[in-house]
Amino acid sequence: MGGIFVSDRITVSLKPAWTSNSKLVVNVTNQSGTDIHNATILLCVRFTDMFKGDFITFPAGDAVAVLKSGETMEVGRQKIGELTKDQLGKEKEWKDVIEYGAVLISDEAITWVAPQKLDAAPPPPAPAQPPTPAQQQDPAPRKN
Repeated sequence: MGGIFVSDRITVSLKPAWTSNSKLVVNVTNQSGTDIHNATILLCVRFTDMFKGDFITFPAGDAVAVLKSGETMEVGRQKIGELTKDQLGKEKEWKDVIEYGAVLISDEAITWVAPQKLDAAPPPPAPAQPPTPAQQQDPAPRKN
C-alpha cells in the first residue's frame, strides 16, 4: 500500500537542453531498493522574481512505465519560456531557475523530492592584471 513521504532515495536533476537555453532536460534517479511503476513527475520550479516558497508546477514529461532500482532516466524536456509566459507573464530561461523540487506520483507512493538550489550566478571574472613593463613598451618605433 502506498503513502505520501519525503524521499532521499529519489533524485531529480535539471540541466539546460543542448540546443536551447529555454528548455529544461529532466532526469530522475531511483536509488531505492525497489522498482517504481507508472511514475509521473511534477516539476516544481522557483524562478527569479518569485517569492521564497513559491513554485510553478508542471509535468516534466510523459509517465514512465517502470523506473528500475538504481536506474536514471530522462523523463522529459520542457520549454520553460512558454510555460512561464503563460503563468508569470514573462518568459524565463535556465539562468532564471533558483531552485527546484518535484512530486513523484506512482503506483507505490506519492513522493516529495526535496528542493535543490542552483547557484544564483556564476563566479565573477578574475580581476584584470596590470600590464608588465615588457607589455607597456612600444613594439615598433614610430616614423615621423
